[in-house]
Amino acid sequence: MRKIYTINEDEQQLLDLASEFEYSKYISMRTDIIKLIESFKYSKGGDTLFRGYFTPYLSYRNISNAKPGKLISDDRKFSFKYGFNKSGDLIYCQYEDEVEELIQIDPLCSIGYQIELGRKELSRITLCKYENDRISSVNSMCIYGNAIYDFIFEKYIYKNESILQSIEMIKKIGLYAPRYHALYLNDYDKYILDKQWRDE
Repeated sequence: MRKIYTINEDEQQLLDLASEFEYSKYISMRTDIIKLIESFKYSKGGDTLFRGYFTPYLSYRNISNAKPGKLISDDRKFSFKYGFNKSGDLIYCQYEDEVEELIQIDPLCSIGYQIELGRKELSRITLCKYENDRISSVNSMCIYGNAIYDFIFEKYIYKNESILQSIEMIKKIGLYAPRYHALYLNDYDKYILDKQWRDE
């Protein structure tokens, strides 16, 4: 018999945020966020990464060989278009393929709502949490046709104010599937796989 795995607190938080989402509220939120944009940046190329050049996932920058692309000045041939508020916070991201993300900023977290404009549906929700002005975790859930199909989590531990000690990557495909963990330890900016495991 197939084992049914539990939903943890991080997953439930994403589910709660997604259940509260309404497209009509998104339209209102979009109007408010667009008004707050003070400047734009653009990036081109690289691998297909969530948010491209400004991906919040530290593993893409510290562990994987994935390329986030490069910043460009040309606003006509971009892969990603980024909008920043007057404090320099990323609050808007437009993907070249009719996808955009609105990001609500709070001192302790940011919540990103990614929409496929053609379908007018939520396709991803991302919650970034912060402690002492540093990112402490990135939790993301992908949705397609109102079905949950992917969770990706990263948790970060720091040695001190500027040195990252470890990254725990957690992946889960499906709502009641096992979580697969990989722990990487930082040794002078080289990340070494320490252990891997899955939920029992």
